[in-house]
Amino acid sequence: MKNQTISIITINYNEPLLERTCESIVQQTFTEYEWLVIDGGSTNRETLAILEKYKNNAAYFVSEPDKGRYDAMNKGIAKARGDWLIFMNAGDCFHDFDTLEKVVPYLDAAGDTAVVYGGIMLEYEKERKPEFIKQKLLSSLFFLTKTIPHPSSFVKRDMFEKYGTYRDEFKIASDWAKFAQMYWSGKNFMKLML
Repeated sequence: MKNQTISIITINYNEPLLERTCESIVQQTFTEYEWLVIDGGSTNRETLAILEKYKNNAAYFVSEPDKGRYDAMNKGIAKARGDWLIFMNAGDCFHDFDTLEKVVPYLDAAGDTAVVYGGIMLEYEKERKPEFIKQKLLSSLFFLTKTIPHPSSFVKRDMFEKYGTYRDEFKIASDWAKFAQMYWSGKNFMKLML
């Protein structure tokens, strides 16, 4: 079986935590991925300096106005060439520098799986300690009230060809709608056991 390829898509607009996202990507021990950076035309001086610093690490980089997060994510999908896509948006980061190295064997063994997903560490701005959210095995009722997080979900690129990209009119729920559509259509979701 051939090794599966990965596209990491980062969308950004004046995000103050952009650099930690960039560092978590460029320092991965597994380096056989393409990184696409879709910036919405940031104007903040610090953000522009970070984009300039890392843009040569990206296989694709664009900075131009967009219609919001899902439009930016769709631009990334259109340019991605990997078998699997993960959205590591500005402010998000991989848990460890060997995360991709640990995930690749799952992707290689995934077969007709549509989504490979795992847990996520949530960090809070105020006094709360970071919290690890361990994802449960999915059921038909799960997507009625919840969704799985983008930064810990690898989606087969051909799912976007089959089911379309994110809908701009869903300002905050288009990712939920897309995951639910795939799941309720009978597509396989594989939980990472890391």
